[in-house]
Amino acid sequence: MDESLDKRREIRFGITTEAVVKTTLINQFTAVVSDISKTGLQLCLTDCNEHVLPPDVKVSIAELKLKSQRYKVLDYDSVTGLLRLKALNKENLTRLVRQLHSVAMVQPRVQNLVKQHSMLFRYVWELTCRHFPAPALQVITGRQMVNRLKTLYMPECAAALYPFEMSDHKAPLHGFFADMGKSPPDSSALRRLLQKAERFHLAINCERKSDQKLISLTAYQCFGSSLRNAIKQALQENEVGLYICGIECQINRDINTPMTEQRLALLLKIDLDVHEKLLALQKSYSHVIYLADFSAFLNALMLASVVPSVRKASAANAAL
Repeated sequence: MDESLDKRREIRFGITTEAVVKTTLINQFTAVVSDISKTGLQLCLTDCNEHVLPPDVKVSIAELKLKSQRYKVLDYDSVTGLLRLKALNKENLTRLVRQLHSVAMVQPRVQNLVKQHSMLFRYVWELTCRHFPAPALQVITGRQMVNRLKTLYMPECAAALYPFEMSDHKAPLHGFFADMGKSPPDSSALRRLLQKAERFHLAINCERKSDQKLISLTAYQCFGSSLRNAIKQALQENEVGLYICGIECQINRDINTPMTEQRLALLLKIDLDVHEKLLALQKSYSHVIYLADFSAFLNALMLASVVPSVRKASAANAAL
């Protein structure tokens, strides 16, 4: 996020009070103020029957001792009466916002919207960070492919990586990325994702339930070849299980965000060494890879004889 566009940094106050909006020398309308800041104002016209307003209007708010303040009309909805204005003279509003800041500390009817939204955003941020809908793999810069896989964030659900299982706090990611039968171990799928050759990849494993043996398949083998009918029949007879993981890779374009800057600023007051380590580590993050479970959706397509559009895999795009 561009910090210059982060409107949460602008102090705004929510207050419900009456106002008068003057459009011409003789026309004026009553309104109800919803929020005010040093750069603008939002209110709702209650008795306006005009569909178009002039470019500039004058606003008077008796309770706030604001008289004939000139505003530029940014947006007006004639159906709802919602009017958004931009201040043309900010000097008077700056003093008014300072007064409201003092009043908001003692009067609950004047609400500091920035503080409320910041607390709500922090709560939602913490909630999403601790409840990932799918495993997310953090990738750092480096030469060796294996060493670039830094941290795996995943939900507490034990079946998040099924048909594989965690062991000694180690995630079996080779089942999704590793090329079968390669020595030394390699991952052409991971290389293509990180080199932007492809952004999305399907890791497909077919489990034979008689002996629980896993067979890796490509998307073309599963959906585009003659093997598809055999898999469909085996699924109907409950002889096999088809587990499909959608792997999507996204580049970390912005190193610093307003949220991370706030966190690092708080950490700087507590532990300087940890702050420097996290700052250096943050600069090395290059990609995030998400592993989403598509098994239920694509199993339903398979049983319904709906064939996704897939291209034939070449030798370079070998099975995982």
